[in-house]
Amino acid sequence: EIMIPFRKLQLSVAEFATFKAALFFNPDALDLSPQAKQEVFEERNKYLGGLFTCITQKIGIPTGVQKYGSLLMMTASIQNILAQNEENMQVMELFKNWEVDPFVKELCMKRA
Repeated sequence: EIMIPFRKLQLSVAEFATFKAALFFNPDALDLSPQAKQEVFEERNKYLGGLFTCITQKIGIPTGVQKYGSLLMMTASIQNILAQNEENMQVMELFKNWEVDPFVKELCMKRA
């Protein structure tokens, strides 16, 4: 479900990897100090700038801006899907239907 819009945008591997890196640097993550939040924010902006450059150099400004905007508009949907997955993992763990690996918990469930 999450990959269909990415396929429609025909992202290159570099574009997809850069977008994922930008999502990884979340300045709103829990337990970050104010200084760390600022550093993460700046790092995310570097990736977003690189993504914009990568897209627009490849396909031009008008089409590139459209593709970049479409990609950014998908962010909320991706976050909703990830939140639903987190909730599903918590329920499965609660009812012992599935043993969640500690590394997966840390990455996906915002806790270890």
